Amino acid sequence: MTGGNQAALCGQAMSHMDEFIDNELPTVAVRERIAAHLLACPGCRAEFDQEERLKQLVRRTCACDSVPEEVRARIEVRIAQLRLQVERISDERLGVEQVTFTAEWRSTGRDR
Repeated sequence: MTGGNQAALCGQAMSHMDEFIDNELPTVAVRERIAAHLLACPGCRAEFDQEERLKQLVRRTCACDSVPEEVRARIEVRIAQLRLQVERISDERLGVEQVTFTAEWRSTGRDR
């Protein structure tokens, strides 16, 4: 693999670091590609390990904070609306005439 290809793979892995750690990548294929890169690239793996440790520390430190249920519900609705808007913009740019919209809320259990 050339240095340019390796740099591109590293850049892609780094740009998806948070989504990878939080298990929020858009597809399994993207997750598998990044996981394979992390196994092969010690530099990226070290960066991911450091970020994961930081996120774990923040979760432990902030674990006692809770959000009122009505605030959480409003946030979940707004996130779903924003996802729909992004999907609609993407589909309009692609020239799709008829669009079916879906929204999902994924809770990892760590966000409460």
